[in-house]
Amino acid sequence: MAAASKKPVTLASSAEDFKFETANVFDISETLRTAQESARKVAEDGVEQARAAYSRAKDAAEQTSGSAEATFEAAKKGFATLNAKTVETLRAHAEAGFDHVEQLLAAKDVSEAFALNGAFARKTFEAFTAQAKDFAALAQKVAAETQAPFKAQVEKAISAAR
Repeated sequence: MAAASKKPVTLASSAEDFKFETANVFDISETLRTAQESARKVAEDGVEQARAAYSRAKDAAEQTSGSAEATFEAAKKGFATLNAKTVETLRAHAEAGFDHVEQLLAAKDVSEAFALNGAFARKTFEAFTAQAKDFAALAQKVAAETQAPFKAQVEKAISAAR
């Protein structure tokens, strides 16, 4: 086998070569320093952007939480009103029913009892119709008041996004 001839590796064969190699080292050092500064700037910008995003997210969460609390409070108040209206309606129907039974017991004959039943059915239907309209209007009012805080929050978020 023939031995491959290898040149010995030298750092610099002359003073001029040494200057060239030294200049390259300084150029690389400057490039590394510039790259480090750029990386540091990118990292600092990233941290600042993350802080700003966190702040916006925190503010949005607080606003949403406040909106949810207002919505639940309005719902609670509205359902209490609806429950009170329901109890009032049931009480009125019960009293009307008891009054009707008293009138039936006081009836002198069957034809009077049938007349009382007809009148009671008509009054009950009219009362039920009026109460249903009142209840529907109240339910719509409660629904509007309940969703108002949430609607305001959504509109605010949409206008902020524009």
